[in-house]
Amino acid sequence: MENDSDIEIFNENEAEKKSGLRKFIKITLWILGSLLSLAILIVLFFLIYININKGDIEKIDDLTLAPSSKIVSKENNAFYDFKQAMDNVYWPAGKGEIIIKMAEGSDWDNNLAVELVEKNKIALDFINSGIQKEDFQYPELQGDLRTSLKADTILPNLSKLRDITKIQIIQSRLLMKDGSENEAFNVAFNVLDFGNKIQSENRTTTISYLIGLSIKSMGITNIQRMIPVSHLSANDLKILQDRVDKHKENKKSMQEMVKMEYMTTNNSKEQMIDPYFRKGQGVQLAQSVELSGLLGNPLPINKGLLNFSFYYKPNKTQKLFVDHFEKLAGDSMKNCSEIAPLENVKMSKNTLIFTENAVGKMFSGIIAVSLDGLNKKRCQEDFSLYATQLMFASQAYKLEKGAYPETMNQLNPQYMPNVLTDFDAKQVIYNAQSGTISIAQ
Repeated sequence: MENDSDIEIFNENEAEKKSGLRKFIKITLWILGSLLSLAILIVLFFLIYININKGDIEKIDDLTLAPSSKIVSKENNAFYDFKQAMDNVYWPAGKGEIIIKMAEGSDWDNNLAVELVEKNKIALDFINSGIQKEDFQYPELQGDLRTSLKADTILPNLSKLRDITKIQIIQSRLLMKDGSENEAFNVAFNVLDFGNKIQSENRTTTISYLIGLSIKSMGITNIQRMIPVSHLSANDLKILQDRVDKHKENKKSMQEMVKMEYMTTNNSKEQMIDPYFRKGQGVQLAQSVELSGLLGNPLPINKGLLNFSFYYKPNKTQKLFVDHFEKLAGDSMKNCSEIAPLENVKMSKNTLIFTENAVGKMFSGIIAVSLDGLNKKRCQEDFSLYATQLMFASQAYKLEKGAYPETMNQLNPQYMPNVLTDFDAKQVIYNAQSGTISIAQ
């Protein structure tokens, strides 16, 4: 009987323990649920409060970033000549690979070179005609850009101009092989003039600037290949050396391109992004191509929060754009060693919910990263042009002295008035065997 009594007491104790545990679990869950509900209420009150009390700023004055107001007439616009050149270019099927190698100097087919030059005479004539025109400007970019430049404006494709450049280079190589060196160098320098024209200081787009940069890069490389095998006199080489000057320090074109990029970016923002948020339709925008294309998919912020204006302030976003593009425009007029790298502060996903204008800051950060390398490209072009001048000077020195100078200082002042020892804060290395320079890595 005692055993039965002990068992009953034990069972009662176990039942009490289980009952107490259940009560503890219920209380704990209730507390956790209350805390979670409280947290949700706090966040909701926070969102409602900031949505009501955290307004936008006044619209920013961005006149400092206004592109050129100059409108180029059709008669003076190289665009139409270059378009005619693209329409008349001859590029034989199946020959693309060898044409590229011929332009790069790694292969040669004399018969094909003659064929390309003869059958592209019309295209090459249009290029030469365009180079003589006052300016280059897309017809679509005339008038008041705030109204005429739409987010969906499609500009003509200029990629064929690079193909024509390859044919120009082949033409210069053909002339060089035939012994017509002065004419060969004239054609080679026309390539630089061609690239410069597309990089016009008149409403230059990022695409046209980069195409012009690419054309000039091909032209510079071609000239550098021609110099060591040239038989021109030292005096002729010095004349060509001076001819490089007008292509250096192309800062205004870069600045104009930055202003055009700001106009394009801000117009896209105002036409494609702002209307959704003004109507409280950020969620609909999140489901569209525009936002997912800009910020990535999946979005780094909860779509449901996008209806709150706290997370996107049109004018504060514009100010971020203005600050960034004004820095870029200012940097484009500086020497390369004076340009400070762009600071792009990344936001933590964990703090986005408490970050005012989070979407605007993400927009600005993405655009900043995409454009940060443009000034570096300009600096690389400047150095390539300087290196080309030094090659002309070294070759002239060799013709008159019998060998390349042992140091760059021997070129100063007769052959090269300004000798660089560093470029973009990096040491310039001279090779006395080839009369060339490079930048220390």
